[in-house]
Amino acid sequence: MSAGGRASVLSGWSAARLQAGWTLRRIRRGRMLWLACLFALGPISFAFLVVAKAHHVKWDALFAPLVLLAGIVPPLLSASVIADEFEDHTYTYLWSRPLPRWSVLIGKLMATVPLAAAVLCVTAAICYQVGQRGAAPGNPWAPLTLPRGVAAMAMAALAISLASGSIAVMMPRHGLGVAYAYLLVLDAPLGAMPFSIARLSITYHVSVIGGLKQPEDGSGGASALWLCGIAGFWLALGLWRLARSEFSSDAR
Repeated sequence: MSAGGRASVLSGWSAARLQAGWTLRRIRRGRMLWLACLFALGPISFAFLVVAKAHHVKWDALFAPLVLLAGIVPPLLSASVIADEFEDHTYTYLWSRPLPRWSVLIGKLMATVPLAAAVLCVTAAICYQVGQRGAAPGNPWAPLTLPRGVAAMAMAALAISLASGSIAVMMPRHGLGVAYAYLLVLDAPLGAMPFSIARLSITYHVSVIGGLKQPEDGSGGASALWLCGIAGFWLALGLWRLARSEFSSDAR
């Protein structure tokens, strides 16, 4: 109790950390993390198959499945837990507490982004180690191949998680499905379009950072900045929608 006799109110970041802890416990008790790891076996199995069948394996062949995995795992974690919060109407309890609304979204992302990044980065590292066995003798992969691949997966986890989480805030009933539709139906084709349009694609920039595509400016630094900008746009959109949503529990 404070000196004025009122219960102390959590700050926004304290509430976000609590949300992150609750979310992590919920994920551990559920099946989403196990399902994400199951999906991660796809690129790893593909890497073993390519090494067994091909004489000279290139990183490009192994990185493409990782880009696809990046479009599956972050939405599975972020969009699912955020959409379930609204579908189960547990937000009714949250809004009855003196907590900033933004702390709910930020807290859940604080839990899901590192998990998604861990799954993607570990998978990339395993695929790299497997693929090295099939590299052409006397022609090893570039020294920065692994760091670029891991960096691409980390950036993908951040950008895609923020986009998926914001989509789930705006359309909780179909958040996961809409997130997948955005990434696999809309975002991926954008990456194959002219450079001026491809810059709007998360998939394109992940492919550039990972070394799968050559950027127009000759480096991946611009793609990293573009990914941060896209992630920031989606986060701002989700927070804006959350702040202006009407919930029945608001009427007191």
